[in-house]
Amino acid sequence: MWDRKSTDSVVDEIQGLNQRGGRMLTAADLLTAGTVDLDLMAYLLRVMSRGASVITCAGPGGTGKTTLLGALLCFLPTNMQLRVVDGPDSFAETDVCYLCHELGQGPYYSYLWGDAARSFLKIAAQPDTRFCATTAHADTLEELREMLVGPAIGLSESAFAHLDLVVFMRRLGGFGRAKRRVTHVYAGTGDVARSHIHVCRWEPEADRFVWQLPDGAGWSETCPYGDILTPYRDFLSRLHTRQVLTVAEVRQEARRFLRKA
Repeated sequence: MWDRKSTDSVVDEIQGLNQRGGRMLTAADLLTAGTVDLDLMAYLLRVMSRGASVITCAGPGGTGKTTLLGALLCFLPTNMQLRVVDGPDSFAETDVCYLCHELGQGPYYSYLWGDAARSFLKIAAQPDTRFCATTAHADTLEELREMLVGPAIGLSESAFAHLDLVVFMRRLGGFGRAKRRVTHVYAGTGDVARSHIHVCRWEPEADRFVWQLPDGAGWSETCPYGDILTPYRDFLSRLHTRQVLTVAEVRQEARRFLRKA
């Protein structure tokens, strides 16, 4: 069952992403399942807590991109509202993360395509506290670029480069015993010449996450962000150890943590 109606729009709109009933999975669940490791979740938490436009991506349905998006939205800045978009909008208010359930065609709630999707995604290029969050069916950064910059949506290359966080996922095995992993994480640069930096990737042979070293000097099993992520790792470890699992509980704990961070 979903949590009771909350006074926090972030909690309520995350609950609205629930497509299959039951409890929405959160950070501790994803850590337990190995979908991410502690360093990667700490990195994602830090990025989201500072304000970010984010797209979670996977080719097939049922991979977990909506679940991952919901888990990340728990870590929005403490003063930010989360607002679902279901059609054309002015997107004029600040301190708001605008949420589209999926970039796609069809008469489904909060699906955007064409001009409406372009207007929504252009939020990412605004130099203020407006952000966008959504999911998309794409397996690679180039496939996502073709979808967004191509004629169907027509997003500018500059706006594409301002998408702060692009995360790809993969499901291995059938639904009953499926293993899900974040496979690639990219950070937007705002520069058309090199729109995104490849931050982290999953190595399937060893089932581990590796990190790109500064200036693209290769890949390492050791996260290069060192002490920067320590408080975020510690916070997530506490959530995991205490099994803080519901969206409402995670959001409450995250707001307390972020006020002190």
